[in-house]
Amino acid sequence: MARLPYVDPAEAPPAVRDALENTPPLNVFKMTAHASTAFRPFLRYGGTLLARLELVSSASLGKGRKYAIVAILAVAAFITPPDPISQIGLALPMYLLYELSILSVKWVERSRAKTQAQEATDGAGAEEATDVATTSADEPAEKTGA
Repeated sequence: MARLPYVDPAEAPPAVRDALENTPPLNVFKMTAHASTAFRPFLRYGGTLLARLELVSSASLGKGRKYAIVAILAVAAFITPPDPISQIGLALPMYLLYELSILSVKWVERSRAKTQAQEATDGAGAEEATDVATTSADEPAEKTGA
C-alpha cells in the first residue's frame, strides 16, 4: 500500500512552514453558509417566479428530483475541495432549498387555483344577477301586457 508523503511542520523548510502557517483553516460551516446564501435566491425565488409565469409546475419539479440531486452533487463536487464531508455539507442545504422551492411552487399553484375558483364563482354570481335583473324587468311588461 502506498503511503502519502506527510510534511512535519517542525522538519519542513522555512518556506513550507510559512505556507502552512498562513493557510486558513477549512471551515465547512462557513462554506455551507456561503453556498446556501449564493444559491438561495435562485432556488427559492427563481422557482416561485417561474411558477407565477406558469413555466414550471410542482409536478415537473418532483419528477426531475433525481436529476436535481445529481446536478446538486456535481456542483458541490466542483465547488468544494475533494473532501466528501464538505461536499455533502454543501449538497444538503442546496437539496433542502430545492425542496423548499417545490413547496413554494405548490403554494403559488394553490393560490392561483384559489383565485381562479373565486373568479369563477364571482363570474357565476354576476351572471345570476343579470338573469334576475332581466326577469324582473320582463315581469312588469308581461303583467301590464296581459
